[in-house]
Amino acid sequence: MDALRRTCLRSQLAAGHKVTVYSFDPVPGLPDGVGNAAAEAVLPYAFSERLRPAEPDGSWRDWTILQFSDFFRMRLMKQRAGLWLDADVLLLKPVEIDPAKPYFAWERPRQLGNSVLYLPHNDPIVRAFEALMQQDELTPDWLALRHRLTFAMRRLRGKSNRLSDIRVAIFGPAALTA
Repeated sequence: MDALRRTCLRSQLAAGHKVTVYSFDPVPGLPDGVGNAAAEAVLPYAFSERLRPAEPDGSWRDWTILQFSDFFRMRLMKQRAGLWLDADVLLLKPVEIDPAKPYFAWERPRQLGNSVLYLPHNDPIVRAFEALMQQDELTPDWLALRHRLTFAMRRLRGKSNRLSDIRVAIFGPAALTA
C-alpha cells in the first residue's frame, strides 16, 4: 500500500471512523487499527465476469476494478456497513451523517461522486442496483440518453454488447447523477 493511502486511512481513523479495507487477498502494510475484511463475503469475485471477461491469467481487464467497486459499494450499503470512504480520501474532521439520509461527495460540478458515500439500506438507489445485479445484461433503466445512444451505436457497429465497455464510470458517478 502506498504512502498516500496509508496517510488517508490514518486520517480516517484519527477522525474517529472505524476503517475496514476489503480485499480478495490480505493487504500488507495497513496502518494499525485498520481492519482487513474478505471482499468475497460482500460480492463474489465471479461477479466481475459479468462486467468484463478476465485476462487469460485471471486478472481484471482495464477498468473492471472500478466498475466492480461501484457494485461493491452498493452491496455494502444494502448490508448496512455504514459510510464508504475511498482509501485516498483524506479527512480533516469526522464525516457526520444522518443514517436516514443519503450522503454523497461531488465528483465535479453537476455530478455526484461515490468516493464518499452513504445510503440507507432501503434507499431507492440501493434497491435499483440490487435489481440490476439480477439482470444478465447489467443494463440499468436509469441510463442518460447520451449513454443509451452510445451503447446502441456500439452494438449496431458490432463493437460491444456490454454496457460496461462504453464508459469507465457508467455504474458509478454517472449512475448516481442520472
